[in-house]
Amino acid sequence: MNLLDELKRRRVARVALVYLVVAWVTIQVADTVAPRLALPAWTVTFVIFAAALDFPLALVLSWFFDITPDGLRQTGSASGRSGSIDRYWSTQ
Repeated sequence: MNLLDELKRRRVARVALVYLVVAWVTIQVADTVAPRLALPAWTVTFVIFAAALDFPLALVLSWFFDITPDGLRQTGSASGRSGSIDRYWSTQ
């Protein structure tokens, strides 16, 4: 299985798109609201920096976990075999 198929199966692209949209909206709100609340000038810069730093974390977490109605579930392997991370989680 190639990387693109695995990214689709694990829904990493969907998480990336949703994250970018939510980050953009958050930055726009911060840019609009910060001057009205007399917040320091670096507030919007901090929001942008925090969004940029958390983006890789969101991608890594989306690779390993799925959000389901029952809560967080570990993404299973495509072949049905247990990988090293599967063995780690099953022993905990």
